[in-house]
Amino acid sequence: MVLAYLVGVVTAPLVGAAVKPLVRGAVKTTIGAAIQVRKLAEEAGEEFQDIAAEVSASSTKDPHHRIASS
Repeated sequence: MVLAYLVGVVTAPLVGAAVKPLVRGAVKTTIGAAIQVRKLAEEAGEEFQDIAAEVSASSTKDPHHRIASS
């Protein structure tokens, strides 16, 4: 029982030192992916706003133009 405790005390810091870079890499990758998703969402939002502005501008030029409904 004491031997198992001593082995745990000695190996725990080694395992922790080996796992820490893996966890750090996973966190960096996740943050990088989240930043990319945010950028893509912002670009999609801008694209949607551009399309909406174009539709709005074209409908004000032609008062008889009706927006198609689904």
